[in-house]
Amino acid sequence: MSAEGVRKYGFATSRWSSPSSSPRPSKGLPFGCVLLMLALSVGCVTTTTEGGPAPAAERAVAQRNLGLDYLSHGNTSMAIRKLQEALEFAPDDAETLLWLGEGYRRKGRLEDAQVYMERALLRSPRSHIVRLNLSGLYIQLERYDDSITQSNVLVEDVTFATPWQALNNRGWAELQSGRLDAAEASFSEALDYQPRYWPSRLNLGILASQRGQKRKAIEHFNEVLERGPDAFAFAEANYRIGEVYIAWGHRDKAMEYFLAAVEDSPYSSWGTQSRSYLDQLD
Repeated sequence: MSAEGVRKYGFATSRWSSPSSSPRPSKGLPFGCVLLMLALSVGCVTTTTEGGPAPAAERAVAQRNLGLDYLSHGNTSMAIRKLQEALEFAPDDAETLLWLGEGYRRKGRLEDAQVYMERALLRSPRSHIVRLNLSGLYIQLERYDDSITQSNVLVEDVTFATPWQALNNRGWAELQSGRLDAAEASFSEALDYQPRYWPSRLNLGILASQRGQKRKAIEHFNEVLERGPDAFAFAEANYRIGEVYIAWGHRDKAMEYFLAAVEDSPYSSWGTQSRSYLDQLD
């Protein structure tokens, strides 16, 4: 696809997916902190075979599974309630602590999220998903050095199956803290592992745009349009291309991409911001 093409999402309805590969929290959050969508069996275990009260461990698992089911379906408030109930029966369960932290992160209560995720890591220091989510949370908290530290542990762990996720987190933390060369190296290494990993491609475009490398930025964003998984990714890429054309002084080209972003995902932040640009340019 040429740098002049506009890719639009081809389905009748846009969708937001919660990928298992990369947490995109606020403004798309192009790093790695996401909820894994688990296939849960959540039958309530509340009694023993003799009909008496279930052991605390069974009740903890039952409440935790209910909480995860609520979380996977977007009912964050009920998820937090059930996960808190699970903690009453098993206060040191790392999985419950992790997803309770994720629930608070979704509510914007980042300090509470940090408390629970750090407790989860203390209970399960070898857990890859805990460390990856914590590295993403530290980015939201603007604790970039801490995020890099957690990501480096994963990158150096030969048993971690998806090192490109940790490299992407590390690169985003480096980018946000002004270490552009290091960020470029991290994103590029992520793509060496997984050439189709579009979040790192998107982030290379953002980096190039910050450096004023307009053509290079558009090339990266167009690759996202070729490989992005859903309307939200397409909308962000089209929005960012529009921004590059605004900076370049090409008003008509910018409007073309902003229109595509609105069509891709009209109710997302990218669609809303694109509509604001269109109102100003009209």
